[in-house]
Amino acid sequence: MPVGTSPVDYRGCGFWTRDAALETVLGLLVTELQPLCEMGDALSAVLDWWTLQATIGFNGCISPNLDQNLADPRMGPMVTSAVRRVLTGLPAEGLVTAADPGFVQRAERVSAGERWHCPSALATWVIEVSHALLDLIEGDLPASPDDRWFIDGTGRHNLPRSRRHTKEA
Repeated sequence: MPVGTSPVDYRGCGFWTRDAALETVLGLLVTELQPLCEMGDALSAVLDWWTLQATIGFNGCISPNLDQNLADPRMGPMVTSAVRRVLTGLPAEGLVTAADPGFVQRAERVSAGERWHCPSALATWVIEVSHALLDLIEGDLPASPDDRWFIDGTGRHNLPRSRRHTKEA
């Protein structure tokens, strides 16, 4: 995979995408779910993790850690509802930046004084990654045992896990 891409896995299925798009989607989800934090520490811990992943710049190592973070059966429906709300508020084109004041405050806190950035990505990428995340969590992203999905601004593409060489050695 190209540099600056990260995998998103859940229950044995998943996709790869550019870090900036994934960071932005995570930031938007944090903003959307933050008002529900009265629900308890479990949601707050997930949002702290996603904020850290979205803002620190892990370059190729971003992990929403869905298997762990969605282990509570209440989390999946909460997150899919949030993804749908995020999708309804996205522009069709242009740049999307996760810079809500509440998100910025959370980023300041979880970064513990380290450098961090407000994630941003092209709207087309954020839309496609949001759709793929929704499909993944709802179990609608088709399994691809011999291949892997790559999500970009034009949608879902099936990429081979390894290149097969046609030349004999």
